[in-house]
Amino acid sequence: MKKKFGIAASAVALAATAAISPIGADNAQATACTAPWGSLAKTSSPMTTRPVTGVRVGQHGCFERMVIDLGRGSGNTGYDVRYVSKAVVDPSGQVLRLRGGAVLQVIAKAPAYTTSGVPTYRPANRMEVANVAGWYNFKQIAYGSSFEGQTQFFIGLRGRLPMKVFVLNDTDGGQRLVIDVVNSW
Repeated sequence: MKKKFGIAASAVALAATAAISPIGADNAQATACTAPWGSLAKTSSPMTTRPVTGVRVGQHGCFERMVIDLGRGSGNTGYDVRYVSKAVVDPSGQVLRLRGGAVLQVIAKAPAYTTSGVPTYRPANRMEVANVAGWYNFKQIAYGSSFEGQTQFFIGLRGRLPMKVFVLNDTDGGQRLVIDVVNSW
């Protein structure tokens, strides 16, 4: 379920993003370029049964975006997004080598499998979850694992840049975990 936003679609997506209020502690509406940014860890504690179903990426005027699509389920989606010194897959301890000068670990507090253990997300290539070749910030996106109800991704970035994270509700009952990384400080 990979999708890449085109330049024309980026303008529409940016306008739509500014009009939608994210779930979480910071519920203030702001345009994407003026919203608060920072490079410290972003966390939200709820766990959900909503399964991970896909990953999409997009380029916008002042940031690049990763979206993790989640299906129907109960509860709000929590997350833990932070810069790490290396991409260590949980629970195996395997270290993934990513392109770029910084690694952003993204943990969606949602499984990538059904309650009966059937996978809901299987990338064709776990080291190249989305095509970001030639992008300004994003150099690589890799899938870590889905373990104990949490799903792990890694973004290889050109450097440690400010970011923001939020969750949006879909009209079909699903949710989207959104990670934006600003183009410059």
